[in-house]
Amino acid sequence: MKGTTLTVDSMAKDWIDTWPKDSTVTLAHLMGFTTGWKTLELDPANPASTHCARKGKGKKGSKSWEKCVEELSNFELGFVPGEHFAYGPWHLVIAAAMAHKAAGKPLTTASWLESVKTHVYLPSGITAEPRFEGIEFDMPTWMVGPSQNEFPDFSGGATMSATQWQKIMAALSTGKLL
Repeated sequence: MKGTTLTVDSMAKDWIDTWPKDSTVTLAHLMGFTTGWKTLELDPANPASTHCARKGKGKKGSKSWEKCVEELSNFELGFVPGEHFAYGPWHLVIAAAMAHKAAGKPLTTASWLESVKTHVYLPSGITAEPRFEGIEFDMPTWMVGPSQNEFPDFSGGATMSATQWQKIMAALSTGKLL
């Protein structure tokens, strides 16, 4: 429930207002790619299926994180959560939204980058600004740009040096993160 601590057992429906109320999907299912979605494909015939679409793929939509979450909330479950693995980026869009809502943050690019800086970079000793850059191969990703109408690819796209990566791993192993 809102106002409580987010755990791996937290249910998506308790954090995402548009999530089906009879759903049993948890943060653990989302992080493990076992949400139970029947498909991870956006419906190209659906004009509303534009909020999660990759930039530059002929889609015209807001590319809003909040709207993408709403769109993903309507994905049909074809499997019991936890019983079917399906790799894809959409699970992490919802997981990131749950974490951001638990922290009382808006679902915006600026807010996400500030969270990465505050809760990952600075405790790891990294003073640079977080960067998320695009992936140019054909998969449903999106890019962080200067527009607040786009949002990071939570499944990839973070750009950092080997030294920055090492600092994050060191912070994790010494208990400075999580």
